[in-house]
Amino acid sequence: MSAFWTCLEGTYGIHIPIYVQNIMHIMGYDNPVSFQRITPAKLKEIEDFMRSINFSPPIDARSEDYFGIFFAHERENFSFTPGDKDLILGLVDRVKEYSHIFKKLLNY
Repeated sequence: MSAFWTCLEGTYGIHIPIYVQNIMHIMGYDNPVSFQRITPAKLKEIEDFMRSINFSPPIDARSEDYFGIFFAHERENFSFTPGDKDLILGLVDRVKEYSHIFKKLLNY
């Protein structure tokens, strides 16, 4: 787990599903600079990309770790769960609000 996710989980006392972390890493949103730019439209773009990508998880990983439990075997139907969308967008708001703190904590 990257320092960014550890920081968010520790700061807000939440659990961010591993598939969300992995997707955000693949897409380049695992840092406060780009993460704070996520919008509902951007989440839709990410979902579309994850449906169309021909991606094989690392040998030591499970498909669930990259596509969630609901879509591990139905990637063509991938979407974030409603709760995970709310979690992501809520965290985007927090990161925007406290971006200067996150940038210092994470040396950005």
